[in-house]
Amino acid sequence: MPLDVDRLRKPFRKLRKDLKGFPKEPSPELVHEMRTSSRRIEAMLAVLGLESKAKWQELLRIMGRVRKHAGQVRDMDVLTGYASQIEVDEERECLIQVLEYLGDQRFKKAAKMHAVVRKDGPELRRLLQRCAKQVKKLVRNDDASNSTARIDVIAMALRLSAELREPRRLDKSNLHPYRLEVKQLQYVLQMVEEHTPEQQSFIEKLKQVKDAIGEWHDWAELLSVVEEVVDHGVGCKLLTEVRATAAKKFEHALSGTNEMRARYLPVASGRKKQGAARQRPLPEAVLGAASAAA
Repeated sequence: MPLDVDRLRKPFRKLRKDLKGFPKEPSPELVHEMRTSSRRIEAMLAVLGLESKAKWQELLRIMGRVRKHAGQVRDMDVLTGYASQIEVDEERECLIQVLEYLGDQRFKKAAKMHAVVRKDGPELRRLLQRCAKQVKKLVRNDDASNSTARIDVIAMALRLSAELREPRRLDKSNLHPYRLEVKQLQYVLQMVEEHTPEQQSFIEKLKQVKDAIGEWHDWAELLSVVEEVVDHGVGCKLLTEVRATAAKKFEHALSGTNEMRARYLPVASGRKKQGAARQRPLPEAVLGAASAAA
């Protein structure tokens, strides 16, 4: 099936709308939406071969700066939400101290984001409009150019799927960077609107893995904040609770990721002469999801 032009242009429209009249105190939903739209646009430009074009470098540079500040605000929102769920009544003062710190940081980071959007927003909106027109030109519904774009989607999806077989062993040092490639593959596959149930299951599994790793990383960040802000010794129940939760979230994220890789991205037993593991062909769900646009 052809790629859906309106579906591909949607994040451009959403981000342009969100940039216009950006408030000094943006809601968590608005900040999250801006980050997601930016990520989808970045993945799209990579697929369509536009990220290396000189005329879109400024777009990526400005959008990347806005996304970075949005990410810092979003982190404070998520950490505040998790901290608010913790029940440590006998050490309420420690929790209040953490929440006050997160609130103060959120205010400062939101102010910085507002300043960046106010300065660069008009130019970014102009570039987004131009780029959306370029995407429409490359992915015309009734044009042979759509076939080229579909091939680009297939090639990127297959490359990312193959890369997700590495590293062989995931741990705390590489699990979060691995998430970024999982997210990119999810966004690439979602450029196609329709999939078989098995293909959709693969995409949903990618989302589950992405979310699980992200949740663990957020709890690990909250642990760092508690360790920095609270001076209550190793016996602090808040610190103990956050540390235990972060450990549970890591085990859950790691097991889910390994399960996804075993099912969809298997590596055969045995070794090549050089000692590298042999890879099995990608399962139908991966190949089908990647080539659904064909």
